Amino acid sequence: MNRCNELHPDDLKVRRNLFRQIRHLRVQAGMSQVAVARAIGVADQAVARYERCRHDPLVARLQQHFRAIGWRLVLTPKFDPQPDPSPTQLLFTEYAQHDPDPDQADMWHRSATLHHLIARRHALGWSARHVSRLLTRSESLISTLEQDIKPQQLSSFQRYARALGGQLDCNLQLLTTNHPEGETP
Repeated sequence: MNRCNELHPDDLKVRRNLFRQIRHLRVQAGMSQVAVARAIGVADQAVARYERCRHDPLVARLQQHFRAIGWRLVLTPKFDPQPDPSPTQLLFTEYAQHDPDPDQADMWHRSATLHHLIARRHALGWSARHVSRLLTRSESLISTLEQDIKPQQLSSFQRYARALGGQLDCNLQLLTTNHPEGETP
């Protein structure tokens, strides 16, 4: 079953725009699909599928893809009203901004996103079981997502945010390097 077919139309629009940006930014960076595929360790065809929005990628892989072309993908749940960030969420965000290891920084961003979703679920007074019923998924699947036990697809984050009455924004930040001239990361 293609989980993308279950997404809200607004989430599909965000997704299509994100994948269009992948192609545009790759071309702007002067990289071929093959070069990006090699940089992130996937088959050449996987990059083409991302760019055509024919794939529901793992969030971690999508973050690697954007990083390979010089950008950081940051997922931000949006709710109305927007709750104040929790101390843990702020800490994870701070770690993400200052961790020199790009994989770790992306992991901190995902952790901040998950913590934001969990905080919203708690603010609503909902159990993981209630969310699992809204999403027609098992409670263990919700637990796996919330505990970041295994890599999750973008659609899982989008559907979870939508179930809580919000949506997931996909923002891009230009990566900057602070390496002395002549040194490479």
